[in-house]
Amino acid sequence: MTYPGDQTHIQVLDLNGALRQLEETFQSPGYVYALADGALDEDGTRRQSLFGDMSKTPVYAGTELHSVADVGPVLVTLPRERDFFPRFLPAMAEELPCLLLTSPRTAEELRQIFQHRVEVKLENSNIFLFRFQDATITKPFLKSLTRQRAAHFFGPVETLIWPETDMRGNPRWLSCSFPSQSETVFQLFLAALQKQPHPCWEATEEEWRTFQAHYAEDVSLTDLCRYLLDREVEQLQGLSDEEILKKVADTVALAKTYSLSSEYDIYTFCKLELDLFPGIHLHPAVHALLSAPAKDPRHKMLALSSLDMRTWAELQVFAEEYQVPMTIQPER
Repeated sequence: MTYPGDQTHIQVLDLNGALRQLEETFQSPGYVYALADGALDEDGTRRQSLFGDMSKTPVYAGTELHSVADVGPVLVTLPRERDFFPRFLPAMAEELPCLLLTSPRTAEELRQIFQHRVEVKLENSNIFLFRFQDATITKPFLKSLTRQRAAHFFGPVETLIWPETDMRGNPRWLSCSFPSQSETVFQLFLAALQKQPHPCWEATEEEWRTFQAHYAEDVSLTDLCRYLLDREVEQLQGLSDEEILKKVADTVALAKTYSLSSEYDIYTFCKLELDLFPGIHLHPAVHALLSAPAKDPRHKMLALSSLDMRTWAELQVFAEEYQVPMTIQPER
């Protein structure tokens, strides 16, 4: 179980913050890499546009997956030039989102380590490919691990920086750091990996369940928030990303108490509750309809959409009264 104090600290940065953090790495010896996801660029055109003739090391090379190395993770050694990154970061975030990482280790050394991360083995012995190079899963994956486990996964990587978009589609950057490894610790780490009977990341069932839950929140719930924002849902206007996420998450949880589960039903409930008729679930007729047991929960939203015009008019008045803040009358 991960406790709040054990979690990996993830910073949210603007472009200038990301550039400042990269500049700090230039003060110490080491390399800056981009870990690109070849599956997002099967013909290689975006990698060629972004990286040109920079040194590229396919992680699958030398493994059983060597025949599909071009669609696996590719480690690109980036130039240690300050004027390169102000142009590169925005272009990379738009064209081919990658993980940027800094490490004192060579690309070949990192390739050997990452080959032990392209598959996950669970406690029930299931083994499957894990696209850890996909920037969309980095945050939920790190949130599922303790700081110690996260540092163990990335080994000699000292800094991770990756792009994401906020609720309104604006780019921003996330970052986390790991402790430096001494030469002795690195050699012990590498030796332990090489002793594994099968090169993979051994995850606990709890870690994997937590990752899946965070992924559902970061991807599915965030997509729902963006969908509602695109439709200018009234109660989400002017809120921060964190406030929007909480309000929509609470509304989704409320929908599920009425056994609503399909994406369409949950979206419709959120649209009604957050935009058209706030507080609709508290109206006696609607509450009775939603609370009633049903063999097929989909019929609940169908029945709700079939209410007559008179009831909808009542709901409009109810929603307006619901939004009026209660005031305490002074005693006479």
